[in-house]
Amino acid sequence: MLLQVSEDLSPGIFQFRTHPLFKKQEGMDAVRRILCGYLQHNPAGYFRGLAHIAGFLLIVMGLDSEQQAFWTLAALLEDKLFPYCSGQGAHGIKVELRVLDTLVAKKLPQGAYGIKVELRVLDTLVAKKLPKVASHLAKLETNSTAVTPSWLSSLFTTTLPAEVTARIFDCLLLEGSKVLQRVGLALLKHYETSICAASHAAQLRKVLDSRAARLYDAESLLNTAFKGVGAMPTAVIAGVRSAAAAAVDAQMEEQRRRLELIVCRTH
Repeated sequence: MLLQVSEDLSPGIFQFRTHPLFKKQEGMDAVRRILCGYLQHNPAGYFRGLAHIAGFLLIVMGLDSEQQAFWTLAALLEDKLFPYCSGQGAHGIKVELRVLDTLVAKKLPQGAYGIKVELRVLDTLVAKKLPKVASHLAKLETNSTAVTPSWLSSLFTTTLPAEVTARIFDCLLLEGSKVLQRVGLALLKHYETSICAASHAAQLRKVLDSRAARLYDAESLLNTAFKGVGAMPTAVIAGVRSAAAAAVDAQMEEQRRRLELIVCRTH
């Protein structure tokens, strides 16, 4: 996992490398310490996207608040976003064919599991709340998960301007992971006309990324998120999330069975 941390902080992946804070070695050292510290604190909680969340927290809180940034990160992941999986054991199997016999005994990282579940929840809510968007995505043979892959995994830190993301973080700390779904739906609703005019999924993803990066009106976005997408009762979201978790479990189990079959045929 330490190699994963190094890769996630490399210039081609860590999008905050151009920020003044991370042009200095002390900035990169600080975000690396936070990520390595979280690996020790919760070894199963690491997932791609965590580097951007840690980096954003350092930008907002400052290098002299490194410890506070670490515990804010832990609280976000374990108390607000993915409390249903941060303390559990098996959530699926991480599969690599070359070392299948070893990896079958390992667990899917809990943070990655949480992201997979939340992406499925968003896809389900899009079908219910934004039927025109869902219908057009189906015509393009894609879904919201495919055209918004980094929205939830980075908590919008690589999607929206920093000042807008900071407002979303305020809401996350107060209300928990349901805010992710509200903001995701609000963005899709905001760009519904553009989505329905797109003729290719790859083109649509680029359009959404480009426009979201220039969305500076936090008030408008959050107004849509909390008033424009309709009611989202906690009990209903819990039911959708439970079904999504079951689907992720089933998908991982199916992948495990298929790869076991491939290995058996090659021996």
